[in-house]
Amino acid sequence: MAVNYLHSHRVMHRDLKPQNILLCSNDPEDLEVKLADFGFSGAFDPEKGLSLSLGSPIFMAPEVLMKKQYNEKIDIWSIGVIAYCVLSGSVPINGKNK
Repeated sequence: MAVNYLHSHRVMHRDLKPQNILLCSNDPEDLEVKLADFGFSGAFDPEKGLSLSLGSPIFMAPEVLMKKQYNEKIDIWSIGVIAYCVLSGSVPINGKNK
């Protein structure tokens, strides 16, 4: 929901990773989750996109790594990588460099 809220206000986080997702409660019936570290976030125009390469390489979408134009969907890619890491206990692509 938090990412949807950001995107509906034309803001990209651009650095979604497990370290930037905070659990503020131990009660499973009343979980409070917050996003943190908006240092790389930015406003975007859906028609133009952005091309600045920012973020943590493991969680970056391919178009960011290739320095191509991208839109808010890069945050969705990062959520998928986070889900993979949480479910499998490892990163989906393990390389020696970016």
